[in-house]
Amino acid sequence: MEAVIGGGMLNGAVDLLIQQLASPEVRTFFKCHKLDDGLLVKLTGTLDAVSELLDDAEEKQLIKPDVKNWLDEVKDAIYETEDLLDGIGYEAQRSKFEGDSQTSMDHVWNFLSSKLNLLSKKEKETAEKLKNIFEKLERAVRHKGDLRPIQGIAGGKPLTEKKGPLLDEFHVYGRDADKEAIMELLKLDPQYVSGEFCFKVGEFGSSKAPKKTRHFSHQLKDYNHVLKIFEDIHEVPPLRTFVSMSDESKFHIDVDENALHDLLPMLNRLRVLSLSRQYWELYTLEKIVRITPLLDSIGNLKHLRYLDLSAMSMARLPEKVSALYYLQTLILRGCRHLMVLPTNMSNLMNLQHLIIEGTYLREMPSQMSKLIMLEKLTDFFLGKQSGSNLKELGKLVNLRGTLSIWDLQNIVRVQDALEADLKSKKHLEKLRFSWDGRAGDSQRERVILEKLEPHSNVKSLVICGYGGRLFPDWVGDSAFSNIATLTLNQCKNCTSLPPLGQLSSLKQLCVMSLDRIVAVGSEFYGRCPSMKKPFASLQKLEFLFMPRWREWIPYTDSDEEGGGAFPLLKELWIQDCPNLTNALPILPSLSTLGIENCPLLVVSIPRNPIFTTMKLNGNSRYMVIKKSSPGLVSLKGDFLLKGMEQIGGISTFLQAIEVEKCDSLKCLNLELFPNLRSLEIKRCANLESLCADEECLVDFTSLASLKIIQCPNLVYFPELRAPELRKLQLLECINLESLPKHMHFLFPSLVDLCLYACSKLELFPEGGFPSKLVSLEIIECHKLIPHRMQWHLQSLPSLSNLKIGPIQDAESFPEKMMMLPPSLTSLTIWGLRNLKSLDSNELQHLTSLRTLEIVACSELESMPEEGLPSSLSSLAIWGCPLLELRLKKGEDLDKISHIPNVEINGCKTIFPA
Repeated sequence: MEAVIGGGMLNGAVDLLIQQLASPEVRTFFKCHKLDDGLLVKLTGTLDAVSELLDDAEEKQLIKPDVKNWLDEVKDAIYETEDLLDGIGYEAQRSKFEGDSQTSMDHVWNFLSSKLNLLSKKEKETAEKLKNIFEKLERAVRHKGDLRPIQGIAGGKPLTEKKGPLLDEFHVYGRDADKEAIMELLKLDPQYVSGEFCFKVGEFGSSKAPKKTRHFSHQLKDYNHVLKIFEDIHEVPPLRTFVSMSDESKFHIDVDENALHDLLPMLNRLRVLSLSRQYWELYTLEKIVRITPLLDSIGNLKHLRYLDLSAMSMARLPEKVSALYYLQTLILRGCRHLMVLPTNMSNLMNLQHLIIEGTYLREMPSQMSKLIMLEKLTDFFLGKQSGSNLKELGKLVNLRGTLSIWDLQNIVRVQDALEADLKSKKHLEKLRFSWDGRAGDSQRERVILEKLEPHSNVKSLVICGYGGRLFPDWVGDSAFSNIATLTLNQCKNCTSLPPLGQLSSLKQLCVMSLDRIVAVGSEFYGRCPSMKKPFASLQKLEFLFMPRWREWIPYTDSDEEGGGAFPLLKELWIQDCPNLTNALPILPSLSTLGIENCPLLVVSIPRNPIFTTMKLNGNSRYMVIKKSSPGLVSLKGDFLLKGMEQIGGISTFLQAIEVEKCDSLKCLNLELFPNLRSLEIKRCANLESLCADEECLVDFTSLASLKIIQCPNLVYFPELRAPELRKLQLLECINLESLPKHMHFLFPSLVDLCLYACSKLELFPEGGFPSKLVSLEIIECHKLIPHRMQWHLQSLPSLSNLKIGPIQDAESFPEKMMMLPPSLTSLTIWGLRNLKSLDSNELQHLTSLRTLEIVACSELESMPEEGLPSSLSSLAIWGCPLLELRLKKGEDLDKISHIPNVEINGCKTIFPA
């Protein structure tokens, strides 16, 4: 959308109105109904006169309230004119489709008049309204004051020359940027942005929309509030925009579809309707049935340009939607129960964007080729017996962006793939070709893929479920120099990979579930004279689920200057390739290696400081490390299990280690990794220690994060010194008995400590916690929590987040002897089963507290008499039945009504005004 504001946008709207007044539809309408066409001439002249004054009005409206009022009156008249002319144009379109045997415009209107004789009164009312608008604009010209035409300015000012705040959305509905502009308009201060024309629920402490509101928005979390103002909306002139903006922090809010169904017929001039939900719901059949009347009412909104129903619970889109002739954007993203689109969708001649990703569609409506204005079509589904065939794409010459073609096994005529003419669609950047993956005619599928060759501008390509044994020549052809990401998935008949090394811009490659690949060698690298090194730009490579793959043959080049392949490869991931045995190729830039469930693989890694991260996973491997050729270290299986003392220089460069499900691992000798920054050990059932001795002899000056999760045999935490350690998490280590004795000395930089479900942890560190702690979470550590009075939390000046529980013996909280620090901003108490009351005096000392969460305190009945701290901005209550009952009765509400965000069991509470 070209950004213009103020008078410029109004000028554009006026110019379009003048064109519409001269259109055959409007002229024929006046002629057929014997209306005074002299009114059109007068109205056109008055619009011209108004247009000349708009730029000057924009300059002066900031400092002259009367000019701002003048602009508002003009805008109101323009809105009315647009709506009236839209109605005339709509009836012409409808008549065209209903009486398609009529060939001329006169015949169309005669057809309509013969069917709808009772509409004469309505047409006269239209003429009367146009006359009133003319008089309104005439008055505006007469009362222009000192407004003067500004010479030399046409079409309004660009955004960079903006001097006034007047914004609007005239005629901008077709692209994603258009909705963003509208959204931004509604998020800004409505009074400043557009007078009384924009309104957002909750602005200015009021729920009553101004009389001139045309653009309305609300968030789903405020839906109860929205219901209260629906009656007010009924009193407002017809809205153009109705936007429900979801609160992404919520998992589910049940919108009252009945209320919307009653409301929408009264908003019959809507141009933008968004009921999008940015999260998934669990839909029931009852809910899908309940929403059907709402969808039918949407089909009557004949002025709609933009319709977003993302994630709505519907099985089909009503046929009435096919009569929204002005519709330019239809978004159905994430409607995962949607199975059918309207049969006559080809009537939507103005449709530019059809977003249907994440749906359950299985075919497209017939005659999709008529939608020649389409620019964005996310998905195209090929049905088995009906619907549009693939060649319909051929006439959609304006397609751009992303396109996924599904169920290619259903192609009846191979020639349809060629007639789809993807090769000419130079603006398509991301393509996906998908079959169902079942065994079919291998040669036929190869021919189909060959004819689907796209334009060389394509940047991303996914081929999934392809049943050919070989790929056509265009896959991997060096002419596709723009491809940056490529995925081959479930091509189960393929016996050879295409020459992807010839793709000069390829940065990410994923090869997945190619069941018949046995070897990867020279055919993979290709022979492109212009490229000295195959895969010259590749940065990330994945081989996943390749059950027969045995050998990866390194690239060899007789030209000494050619060098090796993969010169820039940083990430390599190999997973579930159980028969891969030989060493990996030399990868000089590798920094991240992930290997999972490859028990026979020998890994060769360059000994240089670039290699920083290693992730290996799996129980079945046996690992021996030995020095091999100069500059290399060979690793077989999991490098952590055996022979780490032989690892050589590479260990000094490792910065991150992640170990999971390695049951053979008993001792991880951290002393071999002095430059380690991050260590995560998960579900290693036999891990007993992190150092060869009880006390580590090396200072880990780089270690910043340490996580140990579900390691039941770890009993003692070593006395290791890590002066830069900032985050320590010990989770579900059920036999861990103690923390380091001098934690405050060993971990002086620690800011985040989380201890969860370490049920035997009892010995508290001598000297207390490190003094820089910011976040402390101690949950389900049943032997440690009883010693909470000795934690001396008041000595932690930076502590802002505390989570603690369960506490069995506390009847009041906070406890006086525990002495919480005033620096706390967030407090969560969980599982205080005997808690009877909150200590108001102790809470009032927490002058910085912003968030309080009370969880599973079943005996807590009421809020403290003195109320909660005034600093609170958020209160959450979960699983406190007695307290919840009291609040539902309206008791204690006065003690929490000052808190902006109150939630009970995840539901936001709205207090009566």
